[in-house]
Amino acid sequence: MTKIGSAKVPVLKDLALLNQAAPVQNTWYTILDTVRKVEVSHIWFRVQTTGEDLEIRVTADGKTLEGSQTAVAGTGYWARKRGEADSLTVGTTETMANFYSRFPARSFKLEVRKTSNNGAGQLDGACHYYQW
Repeated sequence: MTKIGSAKVPVLKDLALLNQAAPVQNTWYTILDTVRKVEVSHIWFRVQTTGEDLEIRVTADGKTLEGSQTAVAGTGYWARKRGEADSLTVGTTETMANFYSRFPARSFKLEVRKTSNNGAGQLDGACHYYQW
């Protein structure tokens, strides 16, 4: 946390990254796991094998939200909270994430996995976040 005058403002942290070679089917891989107060602004993931079924899971303050996508090799996917629904929307447009994916939370965990087994392509994920 940083102070500007009397106002407390969050600090942008280093990008949380996952680069998992040869991911194992149905194994959750963690991109970010923190118990400090955060606000997540961008969630991104991809796999280097076409046809893999991917799932993304956010646990914020004990509440779990999930989304899924059948992937095209090398295509990046963005996830965002879906309004008041208890799920995530996944798409290929970054602007979708910019406007809708803010997750303020006292504790936050972000995970990704593949549920199919079409190849051994690398699984990547990233997350921008601010910490108070």
